[in-house]
Amino acid sequence: MMTSVIARPTSAVVAAFLFAFAAAAAAQTPASTGVPLPSVTGPVAVTATSFPFLAAHRLQEPIDLAKIGYVEEEFFVSGRANVYDWSQAGELTIRTAGAPYTTRILVRRPSEPARFSGSVIVEPIHAPNGNDFPLMFAWSADYVFEHGDAYVGITVDPTSIKALQKFNGARYAPLAFANPNPSEACAAGRGGNNAPATSDSEEGLKWDVMSQVGALLKSRGRPNPMAGFTVQYLYMTSQDAAQTTYINAIGRHATLADGKPIYDGHVIKSGGRPARIRRCAAAPANGDPRVAVMNAGVPVINVLQQGNVLGSLALRRADSDTPGDRYRWYEVAGTAHSSPPPYRTAVPVAADLVPLGPSAVVPRMMAAAIAPYTLAQPLKDPERCAASEMVTEQPVLMYVFHGAYANLDRWVRSGAAPPRAPRIETKEVSGKTAIATDSIGNALGGIRSPYVDAPTAVYHPGHGDGPGCGNNFGYAEPLPWSRLDAMYGSYKNYTAKAAESIDRMVKAGWVTASDAKRMRDELLENPKTQNPNPKPQAPRSN
Repeated sequence: MMTSVIARPTSAVVAAFLFAFAAAAAAQTPASTGVPLPSVTGPVAVTATSFPFLAAHRLQEPIDLAKIGYVEEEFFVSGRANVYDWSQAGELTIRTAGAPYTTRILVRRPSEPARFSGSVIVEPIHAPNGNDFPLMFAWSADYVFEHGDAYVGITVDPTSIKALQKFNGARYAPLAFANPNPSEACAAGRGGNNAPATSDSEEGLKWDVMSQVGALLKSRGRPNPMAGFTVQYLYMTSQDAAQTTYINAIGRHATLADGKPIYDGHVIKSGGRPARIRRCAAAPANGDPRVAVMNAGVPVINVLQQGNVLGSLALRRADSDTPGDRYRWYEVAGTAHSSPPPYRTAVPVAADLVPLGPSAVVPRMMAAAIAPYTLAQPLKDPERCAASEMVTEQPVLMYVFHGAYANLDRWVRSGAAPPRAPRIETKEVSGKTAIATDSIGNALGGIRSPYVDAPTAVYHPGHGDGPGCGNNFGYAEPLPWSRLDAMYGSYKNYTAKAAESIDRMVKAGWVTASDAKRMRDELLENPKTQNPNPKPQAPRSN
């Protein structure tokens, strides 16, 4: 039976919604049982020659999960998913129902149920270069391990599945996002982003995959990757535009059998406009009513880096505590869109990248670690500033994400609303909008930190504003000693000002107390170097 659904998010009456197992054609049936549960296989066996892509012990900076009381398991999840159309008026309709899929999930959880917090951070994994790149795990790992949460990464991109099969064809042979309409040709300029007009894969299956995996993690009394652990809350996080699409088009209608939401909240990185709903659809553009995150039904915290602000001005919206539209928009001063941490704990060792070919990102900043990587083609380098160092490490960004997870958890569990943040200030220069800066050159407004309130450098985080810089990476311009001496007069004065800034961050709720301690250790305990961007330690358990 095929269930055809029209969902009108902006209407007072929302049509019954069912993500259905389906075959051919039939009549409409109201939803009453919630999102169907997929089947699960695993944990998939690990051997010396067969192991998960992105296994924790095979990252650029390996993580010893056993040492911190965690385990890692990979599962294959199979089900049937619909392909949708999403009109500009917000109507969601089933274009093709019940297409089979199989994908993989990577689970990192406490080894003992007593250690588990009840919360799972779920990442639909970003794939900017055609393979899984779980950068939110890199920004989240310390928080996950410290709080006893679990992490689940979902492969949601057909190109990532193909990359997994290049990595290990035997292990990943069952995976597929097969296109139920392989003969459909995308119109020129739509959908495929210069890809072939036809494809054997359909990315539009991912929405039901995300819902069904979430429902599976919360399920009881059946095979479950979290069996033996009582999952209370699921929080989605990603940099991928798929998350925004899911929130705006899918999330309000994807429910459990009891009518409760599958995902209890969201933390978004660099949240921009939504992606296309299927391969041959167009993504919503600025001015499209589907762009703004509105009435998500669960709390949403959108964390933007300063380097993303100018490109997201049209997407800014007011914070809200209205039931059904709880929302926060945070802009972090002094931060670029990207930096090295994800390239250490979201990128596998070079030997695991080699089978993927030269399209895999292998940054030259890891040159010492990737010496064995020798393909005929030149390595693909991330955007880099020619004359200066990239904005390195950005520990404050990691800490703000940790604070956002903690605030979201409180918001969901107790209803305690998180703080509101001022926007980064802008100005008009020669008819163009630019970031407003202080006398040093750092941004005004936004979430403040000692890096911009007690600075030892000027941060140029993207916007293409540096020598050879693109929009992903910026650079830090160290202040000369004469300027530092004029600003602070003594190291004691500097530490006092930095400590005050850290205290304000804790009081405002931007960072956790444990991360505030790390900031003090990094900034205030090394007077000889005073590196404004110290290298953080690998993920730790305390």
